Amino acid sequence: MPSLRAILVVSMLAAPGTAFAAGNCDALLQHGLYNISVSKYSYDRTAFLYDKYCRKQYETFDSSKKGQIDVEVFGYGSGDGSMSDDLRKTKLDEWCQTNRSSSSDQTDQYQEVRTINDAAVRAWETCTANKEVDIDPILTDGNQRHVLVNLKYTGAGSGIAFGGVSPHGYTCGYRAFRSKDEIIETQTAEGGLLTNRGITVDCWRDEPETIEQDGQSFHRYKPGSLAIYLAGNSLLISFVEQIDPLLPSIREYYVPQNAVMAFNAAACPKGWQPFAEGIGRTIVGVGSAGSGLPNVSLLAQGGSQVVSLTANNLPPHAHVLPLTNTGEASTRTGISGGLMNSRDQAGFYYGRVVVSDHGNAITSNAFGPGAPVDVTNPYVGLLLCQKQ
Repeated sequence: MPSLRAILVVSMLAAPGTAFAAGNCDALLQHGLYNISVSKYSYDRTAFLYDKYCRKQYETFDSSKKGQIDVEVFGYGSGDGSMSDDLRKTKLDEWCQTNRSSSSDQTDQYQEVRTINDAAVRAWETCTANKEVDIDPILTDGNQRHVLVNLKYTGAGSGIAFGGVSPHGYTCGYRAFRSKDEIIETQTAEGGLLTNRGITVDCWRDEPETIEQDGQSFHRYKPGSLAIYLAGNSLLISFVEQIDPLLPSIREYYVPQNAVMAFNAAACPKGWQPFAEGIGRTIVGVGSAGSGLPNVSLLAQGGSQVVSLTANNLPPHAHVLPLTNTGEASTRTGISGGLMNSRDQAGFYYGRVVVSDHGNAITSNAFGPGAPVDVTNPYVGLLLCQKQ
């Protein structure tokens, strides 16, 4: 897919002494800022404005620059310096403080935003400096499918030459005011003259194409533009490429490559593949910092569903073995020599026999089959898939 670029912009080539009514110029400025906000440069614009206004002392800005703060930072559009100086400085300080961490290290990333933003501001300044033509663009929805541009001559003469509108990416028609109460369909203003009755340019954006991004289908509106030709003036209103839903919304829910997610499905969705390393396994965070646990490296595997216990796994303990002892251990001393008390005892002989105190080794019978212990946690099975 081509890169998402902001093509803005509102740019004007204005001749001295002619231009556009200030009242509706704000719409042109806001359109330029909107173009940036829906492009991939929306984050860089904040960094650009931070660099432009937060790295300098507020007191060094002249009145014109302070008016631009109203326009560019706060989006007020008037730029007439109506905000008090103290209030503007306070609000700017708060804005700079809020955006410091996200903007201070991005000074090399927003050259495109500088080009877009400066062109929009120059167009707005040129528009507000002149009073003879009122240009009022109306964007009717978020993806700018329907655009109305009201044109009206506000000068003292009979009108100004109008060469029509050249659309790119749009199909346009015209509604002219022949009289106070009559509106006609026309290809241009009557007689090629824009008068104080005005004309409305009615444009519809070309149908979008369907694209695949991050495994999802989106509508892509190609860049477009409306070139409005007036005598001594050429006004170009450009429209950025847009993805529906808008790119910042996609980015908010964007799933990066190699992300692993669990699905309640039999197969991985499009753009995903099975995460084979996770089959039958739980997920453990890598590292060890602050956990007090052993370090775990990326994609390391370990553990078991069952474990066999050994004596080393047992805490110190004792067994009671009941024994029955009907005798007595003691020392017996015999008498040597014959006993002549009688004829019958003449052949008897007693020797000395010593039996010491002693013990015997006793072994109990083995018990238990030695089956492994199941240490599996209660679980529910889901399909693990990795983003391609």
